[in-house]
Amino acid sequence: FVLLYLTTFEWLFDQWLTDKAYSHGFIVPLISLYLVWIKREQLASLKSSPRYLAGSLVLVVSGILLLVGRVGAVIQVESISLLLMLPGVVLFVWGWSHLKALVLPIFYLQFMVPWMDVFIERIQWTFQLLSAEIGSWLLKVMGYSVYHTRTFIQLPDITMEVARACSGINFLISVIAIGLPLVYLTQRTWLRGVGVVVAGCVITVMANGGRVAIAGIMGSHYGAEMLHGPGHIFRGWFVAQVGWIGLFLINWAVLKLPCRYEYRLYERWKKSRTVREKAGTQNVSARPIAIVLLLLLGLGIYIHGFAMPRDIPLKRVLTAFPYSIGNWNGSESKWMKGEELFPGADSQLTRTYRNKSGGEVHLYVCYFESQGWEKRLISFHDKPLFKSVKVFATELGEVRPQTVNRSLLIIDRTRYEIVFWYRFPSGDLTGRRDTKLKTISDALIHRRNNGAVILLAKPLYNRSEEASVSGEIKDFLSAVAPALCEYLP
Repeated sequence: FVLLYLTTFEWLFDQWLTDKAYSHGFIVPLISLYLVWIKREQLASLKSSPRYLAGSLVLVVSGILLLVGRVGAVIQVESISLLLMLPGVVLFVWGWSHLKALVLPIFYLQFMVPWMDVFIERIQWTFQLLSAEIGSWLLKVMGYSVYHTRTFIQLPDITMEVARACSGINFLISVIAIGLPLVYLTQRTWLRGVGVVVAGCVITVMANGGRVAIAGIMGSHYGAEMLHGPGHIFRGWFVAQVGWIGLFLINWAVLKLPCRYEYRLYERWKKSRTVREKAGTQNVSARPIAIVLLLLLGLGIYIHGFAMPRDIPLKRVLTAFPYSIGNWNGSESKWMKGEELFPGADSQLTRTYRNKSGGEVHLYVCYFESQGWEKRLISFHDKPLFKSVKVFATELGEVRPQTVNRSLLIIDRTRYEIVFWYRFPSGDLTGRRDTKLKTISDALIHRRNNGAVILLAKPLYNRSEEASVSGEIKDFLSAVAPALCEYLP
């Protein structure tokens, strides 16, 4: 099992190191193992009753998800496979009673994987509005003149926006991740436990609103630069610490209340205990364990020996891409660090093209011979590109691409108009989901998941230019599109 998911663990470790939203992932497996350890007496008292059919179904589904996620470089699917494989093994080898006893430790592991990103993104805007509402209310209570609209808070000397990173949703998840094992180990009823966790979440939301208010006070008295830097980081720690302290204090207060139940939540099994006082060692059949080992071994051999996509090098290297395209002449430039958005690319091209009338368009192309967890076209690194993305038709006729994404991005304090799309041998795509599905289908059907991302950019010095694709980018796109078809599959 460990060898089969070793690549997954490597990716998770990298995710915990690089993504602040999941930095708590290091402690989640340790807490899960502790929750299993405190159940050792209960597990020893349960009778082994393997459920081969149900367990097999879960294992097969988990194996399919692992195959799809691994060859298609969709690591979230691979993570879901990990979360399903564990209960499948427990069910196949020991049965329903053991799985029921281990529901919480297994369920708790979901906090270490980013499979909830899609759900979190959908509620992030709500928490931005809520934080702005609470922050503006606190500022009014303290006597400040405040004009509040949506996520913007206007004070006499400064205007603030509650950004996505300041919504507080990540702090909320960390409080829930700490709260669940806390109430499970200390409280005696689930009603009280849920109440403690909900109260901790309310305190965290209020603390994040307080963080917004503190930012407004600091910005008003000491300037806009106080909204970022060390002070911004400190206020983030403040929210998390207030949430955790409030969670523990409320839990302590609830524990002081009288309760008619004797056992804590993790000890509730003792209430209906029907086994001998000292349970003997279980006789677990070797057959289900051997079958599971063979299944996992066979799946691992198939994935690593036959299913993984091949590397597809470019027939024409990007360094030979023409410097003169129509009335545009290019030169090498480092106007952006492409590895920050698309790490691990096998080939990259970064140039600036200018025409005779003084127009300037930047070009960035990166190509992946194959994709894996360490190098992907779609990952959390490229999220800034999709912050305000819109899809436009190119009107290039039969020449690829037919549609492109348009977004705005700040690079080195310069605001850029960005036009980009993804290229595969079978066509061009714009959406994140479509790109992932194309990667999976090419990997499963053709044993390849090679692809490229093409990005055009133009500095914006006038807000009026933000409404639609600029004429210079349109002109350069029509000139460069045929050349791209020659150099990229």
